Amino acid sequence: MGVNWTKEQRQVIESRDRNLLVSAAAGSGKTAVLVERIIRMITDGERPGDIERLLVMTFTKAAASEMRERIHDAIEKKLKEDPGNEHLQQQAIMVQYAQITTIDSFCLHILREHFDCLDIDPAFRVGDEGEMLLLRGDVMEELLEDWYGRHDPAFENFVETYASGKADGGIDDYIYQVYSFSQSNPWPKEWIDECRRELSDTSVEALDRTGWMQFLLEDVRRQASEWAGQLQEAARLCSEEDGPGAYLPMILSDLSNAEKLREVSGYDSFVQAASGFEFPKLAAVRGKHSPVNPDKKEKVSECRKRIKKAVEKMKGQFLFASEEEILADLAGSSEAVLMLLTLAEDFAGRFEAKKRERNLVDFNDLEHLALQVLYQEEKEGGEHRPGEAADLLAGQFDEILVDEYQDTNALQDALYRCLASPAGDDLFLVGDLKQSIYRFRQADPSIFREKLESWPLLPGGKARPRPEDGRPGENAMLALDANFRSAPQVVAGINFIFEQLMTPALGDTAYSDGQRLVCGAPGAYEGSVEAHFLPDDAAETDAQYIADRIEAMVASGEPVRDGGTTRPVQYEDCCVLLAARGDFPAYAEALTARGIPVYADARENLLDAPHIRPLIALLRVFSTPLRLVLKLLVNTLLGFAALWVVHLTAGFTGITLGLNLWNALVVAILGVPGFVLLLLIQWVL
Repeated sequence: MGVNWTKEQRQVIESRDRNLLVSAAAGSGKTAVLVERIIRMITDGERPGDIERLLVMTFTKAAASEMRERIHDAIEKKLKEDPGNEHLQQQAIMVQYAQITTIDSFCLHILREHFDCLDIDPAFRVGDEGEMLLLRGDVMEELLEDWYGRHDPAFENFVETYASGKADGGIDDYIYQVYSFSQSNPWPKEWIDECRRELSDTSVEALDRTGWMQFLLEDVRRQASEWAGQLQEAARLCSEEDGPGAYLPMILSDLSNAEKLREVSGYDSFVQAASGFEFPKLAAVRGKHSPVNPDKKEKVSECRKRIKKAVEKMKGQFLFASEEEILADLAGSSEAVLMLLTLAEDFAGRFEAKKRERNLVDFNDLEHLALQVLYQEEKEGGEHRPGEAADLLAGQFDEILVDEYQDTNALQDALYRCLASPAGDDLFLVGDLKQSIYRFRQADPSIFREKLESWPLLPGGKARPRPEDGRPGENAMLALDANFRSAPQVVAGINFIFEQLMTPALGDTAYSDGQRLVCGAPGAYEGSVEAHFLPDDAAETDAQYIADRIEAMVASGEPVRDGGTTRPVQYEDCCVLLAARGDFPAYAEALTARGIPVYADARENLLDAPHIRPLIALLRVFSTPLRLVLKLLVNTLLGFAALWVVHLTAGFTGITLGLNLWNALVVAILGVPGFVLLLLIQWVL
């Protein structure tokens, strides 16, 4: 029996000849859809494709392995239905050689195939994380020692500005952070040069164009928008029959000021809008028998107090100087920032040289070197253009499928675009903005968001409104927002929480249609999603509460899903997720005290792990002979020393022992008893 695909899933599976972005929510069947799309492509009756002409990018090696296995299983299933199909037989063999891989592995493949285009030894190897960490530390130490020795005033100013403590701590972290961020860009030197140009432009006009000023103004507009929404609600309460009507003029004035802040376009307009945002005292609401609802009065009053406090905080943070004074401060501080850029660039060069000396590359190098292979050396019209190698490689693939696209950085995206067809018909990008978790690794969710907001809706879909022109272009998007994994109550609970929290500023997207989950597996199950807020955040308090809740759930026989039916909950159905391993003992104690069986993955020592202990034992077996030999050598030396002392004191004690290897070995092996034994033998003789 075939799978009953939803309309949106069928569109994703069957859509061809266009670039497609799929916003696939958790539990939406994304992997199954991706596999089915691939199977449909290679079994197309009119133009069957070849698996080796597909480039499938996954985020991890484990995901790539799983994808390959699932595609192979799907092909084998098709072969059972049509065992004589020679094309399918060929695909079943070639799937093991297909480019179903990670971005790092694919870049390594490019370098192995085109090392002649690069100034590197073809016998290079990829350094492991620990090796790179040690090498990086050595380079940083060498860099700082060198710059300290120069007594450069600009460097000394940088250290004075950024260092903390007597040991000048922290400056290496700043240098590495700038280096790391620059390396996430396709062309790091160009990024650093652009930073230098921004710092060198000290005009008033340039102030509003800076990235940090745009960030500041966007934050101001976001906060003002939130205040406006709260003030609108306050004005509504004031306008009600039993509302504090005397407050309405001031609330409307505050709302007008908030709206002005929402429209700021530069620092000057922000200064004017913020300076004029004052909070005159609210009019009195008196009368013993006043019809005003005290709760509504309190809500409006608290709303205004809250916004006043936030506005005053904003003024204190940003209204500290005029534009001219800020520019003067920037000019004064730019020297330290420029030195930071210089140090990051110097570190990059030294680190690269050290790696070349050892014939090493790291994972970041793989991507940059691959980009170097694929792009022309010279720019055309100010833009980097793919070169002959890119054209050759792109011609090998009919489609490029990228999974977990939300965790792509600018460098990786440049590689994908380089391999894509100029016709705009062979990119298939899958991800979920809500699941972007690798920003600390320089992932840039804005790459996904920009396409999400600009690519037209796939014709026939209903994930979000079409752009005004309503015309689908070569690029298209579609949301797979149906969650087939979770119960309706879980989906509703998730939607409720994220509708309150998720905004473009907080989560890089609004939690609206296309992002909001849709229950794909409705049923009769009537469970619930609960949120409990405890006044004390201590681990012991939380543990006691959770233990009580689990005990009560099992005692009452609360229903849980089990396949297509329900049954009473059991202890093994319960899982407690914690933020820190250090809290595990408190939970284990609380649960055990109630007779609840518990397993806590609380191992603190990796050497105690079951899969590590055999390895440790094996190393001990190998090390035992070596340790015995070393011990014997040390003891033999000690034996010679003891015999030498006896030899030197023989004139006083009358005790003589032969100073030879055999006596030394006896003392080495037997220790003090051996020494006494030699004395007895000497006495007897």
